[in-house]
Amino acid sequence: MLHIFRWWLILQVLGWVALPLAYRLFKWLPGRGYAFAKPLGLLLASYTLWILTSFGFLRNTRAGIVFAILVVATVGGWFYAQGRHDDESQDREADLPLLAFLGQHKGLVLTVEILFAVAFFVWATLRAYTPAKIMSSGGEKFMEIAFLNAILNSSHFPPLDP
Repeated sequence: MLHIFRWWLILQVLGWVALPLAYRLFKWLPGRGYAFAKPLGLLLASYTLWILTSFGFLRNTRAGIVFAILVVATVGGWFYAQGRHDDESQDREADLPLLAFLGQHKGLVLTVEILFAVAFFVWATLRAYTPAKIMSSGGEKFMEIAFLNAILNSSHFPPLDP
């Protein structure tokens, strides 16, 4: 259960890191992209790590992952700040600062977080207690594990051939 909680916590951090970027990219949505912050953060941090490791600027380590997350946070903050300066002449209601928007839409934030947590924990628990489904698909799962181990054991990308 500790691993499930750790993954949930990592996704929360990635969501908060990408929230300023999602807030500006999806400003036409009613929730201003709050629900898309977690997948966007996971996608951008993973892609940043992949690209920087492929070009040899980073290594596939925890320090490299933290650096990629900081790059996403920095770019998101810069993009958010640039958007704040560009939108000053537009409608004030549509251009609330991020913290003010979160304060005014506590119900939306709470609903999204509860739905995500329930779905995440239910699905993770379901997968943890039904390993027969994993093993019943034949040899394909063993190759997936081989690819994942090759990625985890490679210091640079593309990963080693399993």
